[in-house]
Amino acid sequence: YCERMKKNILSRPEVQAWYRQRFAVLAVDTKGAVAITDFGGKATTEKDFALAQGVKFTPVIMFYALDGKPLTRVDGEIRTTEEFMLLGEFVASGAYARMKFADYKQAAKLRE
Repeated sequence: YCERMKKNILSRPEVQAWYRQRFAVLAVDTKGAVAITDFGGKATTEKDFALAQGVKFTPVIMFYALDGKPLTRVDGEIRTTEEFMLLGEFVASGAYARMKFADYKQAAKLRE
């Protein structure tokens, strides 16, 4: 599922540009041994960071505040560019603080 998302959605220049304008984007390999620093300043690996975040399967899209506080996450594959862009709008608009992404998607369908 991750590879399909990379190929069909994440590789699109317009998606990358839109997200980079609004978010600091990082990819974490849940099996990776690359050394990273977590939000608390502790040295860890990608794999251990993912485990500490409760990632049990992939893909998982997580959004954090600048202080490292988790804002929202979506577990599982996002199948379309439109849905991935809607997820970005959901977070950037602050809607994540008052509703679930599923409800936001449903409201967006009703507006169409």
